[in-house]
Amino acid sequence: MADRNPGMSDGIAVDPFGPRRPGWPSFRPHLPWCALLGFCWLLFPPPTYAYIDPGTGSYLVQVVIAGLLGVLVSLKIYWARIRTFLKGRSPFGRRDPAEHE
Repeated sequence: MADRNPGMSDGIAVDPFGPRRPGWPSFRPHLPWCALLGFCWLLFPPPTYAYIDPGTGSYLVQVVIAGLLGVLVSLKIYWARIRTFLKGRSPFGRRDPAEHE
């Protein structure tokens, strides 16, 4: 009969990476050193002789302008809410609390 749930055998969870081998060391003690080595590699990368053409510079300028315009449009759309928040008033105006009873 085929096993319906291959991850379980007799109610005990099976390690998906296979059984632990007793002679193999754990990677956990080396994790901080590997992280430090990776961080140093990011800080001091090897030289890459890459060329940035004028099209890339133009694209970066377009991205910056689009981001600034997006922020300005968002401010224009939500300006009334921002202004009432800074003034400390309710954005819905004054309401009579008796209306909600």
